Amino acid sequence: MRPGWRAPVLALGLLVGLLGALASPVEAQDGRARRAAEKTQMGIALVRANNPGSAVAYFREAIQIDPSFERAYVGLGELYRAQGRHSDALEVVRAGLRRRPRSVPLSLVLAAIVQPSDPAEAARVLREAARADPSSVAVQRALGELARDRGAFAEAIAAYRAVARLTEGDPAQADAHAEARRYVAALRLLVRDVDPPSRCVGTEVRQALCGD
Repeated sequence: MRPGWRAPVLALGLLVGLLGALASPVEAQDGRARRAAEKTQMGIALVRANNPGSAVAYFREAIQIDPSFERAYVGLGELYRAQGRHSDALEVVRAGLRRRPRSVPLSLVLAAIVQPSDPAEAARVLREAARADPSSVAVQRALGELARDRGAFAEAIAAYRAVARLTEGDPAQADAHAEARRYVAALRLLVRDVDPPSRCVGTEVRQALCGD
C-alpha cells in the first residue's frame, strides 16, 4: 500500500460515494451471487481502510465467483482508474459491459476513464447511459460537468436542468439540486453574451436559453 493513499477521487466529480453505495445490502438470488456480494463488500471495506492492494484481490475473486456481478466490476475498474492503471481499468469495465451492456454505473466509470484523453467519447458514453436511464442524477451531473468543461453550453444547461428537475423536493438531494440551479443560472448569464436569444429558434444555445 502506498503511504498516504486515499480512497479514489472520481473523475468528473460525480461518482463520489459510488463505492459506498455499492456497499448497500443485496438480496442475492443464489449462493454464487451472495458469495460475490460478500467478496465485493470486503473489497469496499479495504478501500475505505486505505488498503487498495488487498481490495483488488477481493474484487477479482468476486468476478471469478460470479462473472455477471456488476458491482465487483465497478469497484475494480474504478480502483484501477484511481491508481492510474487505465489499461487495466478499461479491460475490466469493458468486460463488465459485455456482461451488463446497459449498466449505468459501469458507463459512468468508463466515461471517467476515457474523459482525459477523449472527452468526445466520454460524452457519447454518458449520452448512451442517459438514454438507458433517463432518471439517473449521476449521469446528468456527469453530462453537465463534462459539457461545461468542453464549452458545450447548450448541453450543459439541458443536463443541469434535468438534475434540478430530478432532485426537486428530495431532501437527500438538496445539495445537488442547489448546485444544478446555480449552474443553470451562471451558464445562462455566460452564453447570453455569446448568442443572445432574440428568438427561441436557431442555435442550440438559443433554444437552451429559452427553455425556462
